[in-house]
This record gives sequence, structure tokens and C-alpha cells, in this order.
Amino acid sequence: MGDPAGIGPEVTLKAAVKKPPKCRLVILGDLGVLRDTAQRLSMQLNLIGWEPTLPYPRVARTLPVIELSSLALGHCKPGHPTSMGGETSYRYVETAVRLAQEQEAGIRGDSKGILMQPEMAHKLGRQRV
Repeated sequence: MGDPAGIGPEVTLKAAVKKPPKCRLVILGDLGVLRDTAQRLSMQLNLIGWEPTLPYPRVARTLPVIELSSLALGHCKPGHPTSMGGETSYRYVETAVRLAQEQEAGIRGDSKGILMQPEMAHKLGRQRV
């Protein structure tokens, strides 16, 4: 989801509602920040905490979130990235890579890829991921 205090939550949610119906999207990030963002943008979404061991939710407009942080909303001003948010977003990517590697090794899951916002890929030193 990118930096919780940047534009990442808004971009993530706007992209998520446009996903193809067959796409089983899972967001890695901060559930509280995502819920606050959805409410602020008047998006009718049901964001739920989720783990790979649970069944994937099949209810329309329900998005599962693997909660990797729980930041105080007072520390997150939309559009104002912070160094703390940068560190947090790095952990999101690190976890996504680990989960994809576990799937590749046959440990669990059925991920087909990782979707990353371009500015995060650039911060990690990659042109395209």
C-alpha cells in the first residue's frame, strides 16, 4: 500500500476497486489507515483483516488486508510521506516478497505476483518490478 502517510492508501484503494472480478487481490498494509482512507473518500468497501490460512472472501467489495502495521491515525496525514512511513512500506514489500517466495517453494499460498506502486519500486532502486 506504500507509505501510510503518503498517497499510497488512496491509490491502492482506487486501483483495488477496478480489479478484474477473477483477481484475488490481497493488500499488505495498515488496516486502520485503509479504513480511514476509504471512509474519507466515501468508498463503500469492507476492508477486513486476513491471513493466508483463512478462506479468501468472496463477498463483493470486500478486500482482505494482511495487517502489518497499526499506526496512530494522527501520525498519518494523507499526502505527507514520513520516514517512519517509508520504513513501514519497506516492511510491506519485504513481507510480500517473502510470501511470494514461500509460494514458489510450495510452502503455502497461490500468489501470481506482486503489484507495487511505481514510486516504491523507484525507492527500492528498480526501474520496473
